[in-house]
Amino acid sequence: MRLILIRHGKVDGDSGTYYGWSDVSLNDEGIEQSKRITESLKSFKIDAVFSSDLKRARHLAEMIARAKSLPLTVEKRIREMNFGEWEGHSYAELLSDERFRRWQDNMATEAAHGGESIPAVLERTKEFIAALRERYQDQTIVVVSHYGAIKCILMQLLHIDLSRFWSFHLDLGSISILDCDAKRQQLILFNDICHLGGRTCLP
Repeated sequence: MRLILIRHGKVDGDSGTYYGWSDVSLNDEGIEQSKRITESLKSFKIDAVFSSDLKRARHLAEMIARAKSLPLTVEKRIREMNFGEWEGHSYAELLSDERFRRWQDNMATEAAHGGESIPAVLERTKEFIAALRERYQDQTIVVVSHYGAIKCILMQLLHIDLSRFWSFHLDLGSISILDCDAKRQQLILFNDICHLGGRTCLP
């Protein structure tokens, strides 16, 4: 199975804002990014398209599904991490909150205040990937999701410890590709944003 993991495009607000389960829409730049992502996939044979149920991911996934004449499957298990009462606030704003600073130091075990832990996101994305692997063994699947959820998918498939959560970054509108079979998972492309500049680096 080939997994094409795509992070949604830009939304209004500070880039460091924790939106989580808040259902914000793409802004004009995010919509333009979605068009470029869809265009970059035109040569790919895609067998299924899955999306988080949140609008900022679903908008892009609907464009891809429509371009490929495929149905879109909306999946709550790949929505963003729930940041609880910190949603809508930026990293800079939250640094004055002692509970936030403590969570930043213990993210592998502690939940966001009133929200989810990374292990909880890992568990629900693990269930989702297991279902895909059972059904789409030799096919190519597009998954449009979010920073935290995509990271958890990558970390579980590549056997990266949760303590390394902040060791790599995913840009808005980025594409990462994994080939998965019964014996191994191979990262083919990571955090590619060439398409956003009108170029393509996809394999």
